[in-house]
Amino acid sequence: MMEVVKFFETAPDGKSRNCKFCKQSYPIATAFGNLGRHLKYYHPGYDKMDDAISSLSPQPITIISSLGDANARPSPQPITNGRETADKNGGAAPRSSLQSITSELQSADKMGDAISSLSPQSITTVSNRDVEPKSTPEIAIVTEVASLYLKFFETAPDGKSRSCRFCNQSYPNPTAYGNLGRHLKYRHPEYEKMGDFLSSSSLRHTATVAERADKTGDAIPSPSPSPIATVAGITEKKGEAVPRQSLLPITTVTKTADRGNIRAAKPTEDSVTSFFEISSDGMSQSCKFCNLSYSIATAIGNLQRHLKHRHPDEYDKMGDTVSNTSTQLVTTASKSSTVDLDNLNWLLLRWLIGGSFPPSALQDKWLSNSFKFVNPMVKLWSNERLQAIIREVFKSTQEDVKASLELVNSKISLTLDFWTSYQQIFYMSITCHWIDESWSLHKVLLDILRIPLSCAGADIYRVIVKVLKIYNIGNKILSCTHDNSQKTIHACHKLKAYLDGQNSMAFCYIPCAARTLNLIIEDGLRNAKPVISKIREFVLELNMSPAISSDFKQTASAYQEGSWEFPIDISTRWSGSYAMLDIACKASKSMDVVIRKHADTLDGSYMLLNPGEKVSVSIMHLFLEPFQKTANNICTSKFPTVGLVLVFMDHVFEMIAACRGSRNTPDWLKNCAEDMAIKGKIYNDQVHNLYTYMAIILDPRFKVGLIPERFKLESNLKEARDHFMRHYSTTHFPTPANGYSTQEKEDGGNWKRRRVDMPTSTDELSQYLSEAPSPITTDILDWWKRNSSKYPRLSVMARDFLAVQSTSVSPDEAFSEKGDEVDNQRFCLPHGSTQPVLCMKAWSESGFKLKYRSAEVNFEKLMEPVMRS
Repeated sequence: MMEVVKFFETAPDGKSRNCKFCKQSYPIATAFGNLGRHLKYYHPGYDKMDDAISSLSPQPITIISSLGDANARPSPQPITNGRETADKNGGAAPRSSLQSITSELQSADKMGDAISSLSPQSITTVSNRDVEPKSTPEIAIVTEVASLYLKFFETAPDGKSRSCRFCNQSYPNPTAYGNLGRHLKYRHPEYEKMGDFLSSSSLRHTATVAERADKTGDAIPSPSPSPIATVAGITEKKGEAVPRQSLLPITTVTKTADRGNIRAAKPTEDSVTSFFEISSDGMSQSCKFCNLSYSIATAIGNLQRHLKHRHPDEYDKMGDTVSNTSTQLVTTASKSSTVDLDNLNWLLLRWLIGGSFPPSALQDKWLSNSFKFVNPMVKLWSNERLQAIIREVFKSTQEDVKASLELVNSKISLTLDFWTSYQQIFYMSITCHWIDESWSLHKVLLDILRIPLSCAGADIYRVIVKVLKIYNIGNKILSCTHDNSQKTIHACHKLKAYLDGQNSMAFCYIPCAARTLNLIIEDGLRNAKPVISKIREFVLELNMSPAISSDFKQTASAYQEGSWEFPIDISTRWSGSYAMLDIACKASKSMDVVIRKHADTLDGSYMLLNPGEKVSVSIMHLFLEPFQKTANNICTSKFPTVGLVLVFMDHVFEMIAACRGSRNTPDWLKNCAEDMAIKGKIYNDQVHNLYTYMAIILDPRFKVGLIPERFKLESNLKEARDHFMRHYSTTHFPTPANGYSTQEKEDGGNWKRRRVDMPTSTDELSQYLSEAPSPITTDILDWWKRNSSKYPRLSVMARDFLAVQSTSVSPDEAFSEKGDEVDNQRFCLPHGSTQPVLCMKAWSESGFKLKYRSAEVNFEKLMEPVMRS
């Protein structure tokens, strides 16, 4: 490798070597192998250029220089011009002439354009004028090396840059030919076959190939008088870059022209470098799998070790692909250039967010292999890049959410939810709710934050205040619905003191009705849990075995014990527990028959219920049936307002009281009812306040006449009227003088004064309460939308108080198997991804578009190419 040193000049200080062609500097200790790779990548053909130049006299070298630049002037120093031309084509000049090489570097830089305007025949003819016959092959090699890459690049009018004729990628004019070659190799792998067309000495042959390509996909326009011009027509039409899809017809042309002339497998060194992408400045190369960057002079062995250690499976698989020389794989590789791999990664990110999957799911080896089975060139984002993009999308979308909340003109109510992940990390989510001017209810997740597992009320309070400051909505908060825990109640108490000092309207907090109902039902199920666990084992087998479930359906039909749909709900929520009681109570005979019939599969000794257990199931099912109907009514209600839910809860408490006072109730059930009554009293004490009273009377289905008895206090109505007069009577709408509105223009153009057909601010509430309640099926948001002109001030108050939430979580999550799905998603996410993934999913469900660096990510548009195909 010592021979490569002659192409480098040692600096005066003796600490570095500079390339004699491009002045690239390397430390004096740089390995000879690295210097050799520099020459190979930046100045291909340097060794052949050295031999060719050494065998020529000064006169023919001058002629070669004139070929390199059609507009170059004859130089009085022929050797200098010849050396310069060779240097520009990647060759090496002897040290004695290096000072003269740089004198006309700019003129030689246009060699590729000059060569592109000549046919191979003309180049050969000119070369033979003054060159000895024995040197003709060397001169042809020099010319071919000089123009191999340049013919695929177009020099800009100012002469300062070159742009690829395929994709318009621009490079500075001094860019080494090796970098241009790597661009063609990685971006346009079929360029070499296009070079085969150019090297053809027959103009007629080129025209024929062009005609074939034109028929296969209009890849090549009509043949030009010059073979080089024909290639320009292939790659460029009036200065426009040919889209990537145009490479596909070129592949077809190659197969037609070559007729089985298949390119052999690439050398080992090329197969290694194919995994690395050269940077735009040509100074570094990055791994296509993990984006790890290396210097351009890094030894091939080091790159190979990186691939073997970091990406063993991908490297081995790609090695097989490189060694396979079938025409089919070549065609597949060219087709991969039409696939936008970034689009694929964005769509996978959308799938990940929608399913609340951990980002590590995209790093699974077999997921990557599955995509590579379809397309070997598919490269999924590295974990580092994926995490960075997720954080950026979260940040950009959060700014959009913040901007939308700044436009909210009504009061906002909060709900709090808590859970623990598999990493034993305790989280709190904060969600806001409001009703806009169009009477549409909005629900937006504000944030999900970690709090200490053994947290106190002060910790929860600090997190809530932090979120309110981020979104700047502290002055809009009216209420908070919490999870009934003592530490959360303490946090809300501190939050009330904080917000009351900032807002003109007081802040309130109420317990979650869904969690209270779940706690009450858990007490009722306490004695039935052992029986429920036995029934659950049987139902699990029914859901898993099509044969047993089919047998159960037929048996139930024969015994007239109902029609059952599978799978049966086995969730840990209330709905799953009640389903176990339901099947044991309504299909007990079918259950016994199937268990005995499939004794070899089912453990009959454990699953069969004894007579006492069947009696307990029957009693418990009868007692909890009204509870199940109440939970179902809350879940199916389009808008479970505080008023509606409190009426349902009042009915539950009446059933508990009836159970406690009945003589026919077993003692074990009375004991359960006592505990249920205690929890009901705690809930009533917390939920009974002025704000919930106003939320009930502003529900047109209840008003004052149908509210629970404990709310029917004259003092409550007086305080509600005072609150309305103090905060809503004049703040929003000034009362028109003399009962007239502003003047309106009649069709004839005359102005008249119109009598106001609405109550004044002092009697809007009285008139509203004096009217009969609406039917229970009434859509209250639609009702207020239609009557807001009749009650302009009271409707503003209704928008604020009807947004107060009766439950801290969705009733579906509290009572049905949907809650199990939500818990699983939350449980499985690692800490670093919990906040962004769950927040982005919730924001998408609330109607927000995910954004990346403030620009919307249009996933539907990303799918358009696939939908059109």
